[in-house]
Amino acid sequence: MALARSNHMLIPVETLNREFDGKLLLALMAAERGWQPIVGGRTAMHQRLAALPRSVYVAKGVRSGSRLIFSLLEKMGHAIVAFDEEALVRFSDDVFLMKLEPQTFSRVRLFFAWGHDNAQIWQRSPYYSGQPMIETGNPRVDMMRPELRRYYQPEIDDIRRRFGDFVLINSNFSVVNHFIANHSRFKVAEWAPAEKTDFYRDGLHVQKKRLFDAFLGLLPALSQAMRPHNIVVRPHPSENPETWRRAAAGLDNVHVLHEGPVVPWLAATRALIHNGCTSAVEAAVVGTPTFAYRPVVSDQFDLQLPNDLSHQCFDAESLFAALRQAVQGPRPVNRELDATQDALLHELIASVDGELSCARILDALDQHRAELAPAPSANWRSWLQAWLRLKRRAVGRAVRTRLKSHRSSKVYTAHKFPGIAAAEVNQRIARFQSAMGRFAGLQARQLSRDIFAIERSA
Repeated sequence: MALARSNHMLIPVETLNREFDGKLLLALMAAERGWQPIVGGRTAMHQRLAALPRSVYVAKGVRSGSRLIFSLLEKMGHAIVAFDEEALVRFSDDVFLMKLEPQTFSRVRLFFAWGHDNAQIWQRSPYYSGQPMIETGNPRVDMMRPELRRYYQPEIDDIRRRFGDFVLINSNFSVVNHFIANHSRFKVAEWAPAEKTDFYRDGLHVQKKRLFDAFLGLLPALSQAMRPHNIVVRPHPSENPETWRRAAAGLDNVHVLHEGPVVPWLAATRALIHNGCTSAVEAAVVGTPTFAYRPVVSDQFDLQLPNDLSHQCFDAESLFAALRQAVQGPRPVNRELDATQDALLHELIASVDGELSCARILDALDQHRAELAPAPSANWRSWLQAWLRLKRRAVGRAVRTRLKSHRSSKVYTAHKFPGIAAAEVNQRIARFQSAMGRFAGLQARQLSRDIFAIERSA
């Protein structure tokens, strides 16, 4: 007899500052609807997968790197649904499709697209076999909406107190400045042709290096041009912040740091500087004046979508002039997009307005209950096979995670998800209760380190 859909939901988080608040909101709204959600660090969940209940597993991506864990999840009776955290801003459609493979793509029961643009590129994959694809947006977007602004107001007020009318630089250079020295983030599926892979990897590396050097070299002149205003450099979570700190040495109004989620920083700043960074799309939702600094241009290797949502500056002097205007006078209530930019934003993100992403996701799960039962092949034998494979995987990880140069190193994993205590999770739940006037009686109960069940208090 076929097993029914589980009422448990596993919601893994890879990067604490980027994803946790939005996925905690998803867990709270799921608990309101009768789900039994479990939220926590992705690495911790995978390490303790055998101890967690059969569930609907909400994957953060569908790339080739998830092949093994998707296989184990399916053998253990979990039903996989998925976002793609990286699909909103991508290098090119060709490169994006090279990161997909049948062993992962075919195991996803429901796809949750950022918007129409994301859905279209997924549907172009030769491995797409007609699974339901719903344009929901992403829980991260919910945290940028006006309805949730009160949630971050304490951080916004504190940032403005510390830095005044500051300018924010959000970087996106992990391809050439990765946290792990000499590590490349350009990973494609095994089927991808080597010649094409080398072409894109090399071309992207050259363009990113030219832009990165230009941004580092910009700091002294920007520091001088913007005095007495502060400049905050916020490196990408996968970047090495020390490179930025060396470039900012001796510049007393330039501060390099990566604290908390990006949303309060976008709300607190007078202007954002970037080149091809997802934060430009986030800033468009928040309403922050945004400037793409483009001293070096490549039609083939630039990330064009974020730049199209920004005021584009092709030299330092035009950037400085635009920034001086942005920081002068009263703080604007909201930035107005032109008609073309507004249409592009709605093409990219389904949940810019209307229902929250979390509500759309939960509606989709309710509407597609039939697709969420365990695979027919899931039984005690397949579960035991998966358990043995997890044990072997744990032995290998025990070695790999001790290697500082490995992408799974403990140092790098802790950099992205440094850990969170139950008290902190419950403080965040209390803030959601205050900001939204709902979720009364819900709390986090710690199951193990960095893993929490969201449930009603006794």
